[in-house]
Amino acid sequence: MAHLLAVTAPRPRSFFTWIVGLATVIGVVLPFTTDGSAGGKLATAGTNLVLGLCIVSQLSSVLARTTRVPGPTPPQGGMPGRGPYR
Repeated sequence: MAHLLAVTAPRPRSFFTWIVGLATVIGVVLPFTTDGSAGGKLATAGTNLVLGLCIVSQLSSVLARTTRVPGPTPPQGGMPGRGPYR
């Protein structure tokens, strides 16, 4: 998903963070809608929260290093850094 966003989205890191963040929130809330002990629900919700935070922090930092921000274009005609008046 991160690669697909890096290729297609204008701000892939932001989109990725939102998508994984929403999935993490769903993963944390979902155990409380099922039957089970309170301790089991809390443990599952805590595990889902930690996993979601690890995924979003690691992959968003990798995504930040794989995307390129367009820089200034070199001057036309000649070597970069040397204008026509030097």
